[in-house]
Amino acid sequence: MFDAKLAVIRSPDEQQFLASLMRNGSFYWTGGLQLAKEKMSFVWIDGTQMSYAPWHISEPDNYLNKCIGVASIKEVWGDSLCSSVYYPICQRLNESETMLFDEFPITFADGVVHKMLRDEKFRVEIVHLLKRSKNRFFVPSGNSL
Repeated sequence: MFDAKLAVIRSPDEQQFLASLMRNGSFYWTGGLQLAKEKMSFVWIDGTQMSYAPWHISEPDNYLNKCIGVASIKEVWGDSLCSSVYYPICQRLNESETMLFDEFPITFADGVVHKMLRDEKFRVEIVHLLKRSKNRFFVPSGNSL
């Protein structure tokens, strides 16, 4: 729909820009994930390492929460259960523009599942197109390419 994913925040400038868009007193999902349970192993949803991470002084608090959000009040990060309902911060895939959805709170998992479903629909459409194309191109039996 928007060709967007949860935002990857790589610098203080990006953090400040996003903070300027946030509704005061709200918590927003970013594209941060914890790889290994009970370890400081957070990465971005695109698989890249976190080189910038302005954690709140008490965060991450127990390494049991697997998703990362950002609080609008102090612009600091915290880990939270992926099932928590917060607003998503998204960025367009081929642009640097960031979108902030503060009308429809979702869980982190819902956002990831929605993306996976869109990707699966795309794969199904590609397979369908390939099957249709297969009928147009063939190698006569007994011949090889």
